[in-house]
Amino acid sequence: MIEPEHLWPFENDGEIDPQWRAKAVARFPDESLHDGRIRLMANQISILFDVIPGQLKSFIQAPQISQTEAMKFFIERFRMGKWRRTGIPWWNIRDGLPLISDAIVDYYNRPKLAYSSIK
Repeated sequence: MIEPEHLWPFENDGEIDPQWRAKAVARFPDESLHDGRIRLMANQISILFDVIPGQLKSFIQAPQISQTEAMKFFIERFRMGKWRRTGIPWWNIRDGLPLISDAIVDYYNRPKLAYSSIK
């Protein structure tokens, strides 16, 4: 989905790589530079792990751990209200396009880390 020479690092001199930007989903419809989600992801990783990983493999794994923990929290939070709530409709299960998103199954039909926790 991203050419090898653009794969890592995701930004240079504070600018998000154009291929990363092209594969990111905008958080808001009017967001002109679609790098907001990438910066948000990097900031969340930095807060959770105290550092943004310097290797691509670790950078891919870190937001999946964050996503898994967040989803586990929300599911358990809903379960606490068992008799007041009847369930959680889960959206964005699988990506229809090869892009950076919060789906739990990627475009290539590979489950992400959160998939096993939700399952």
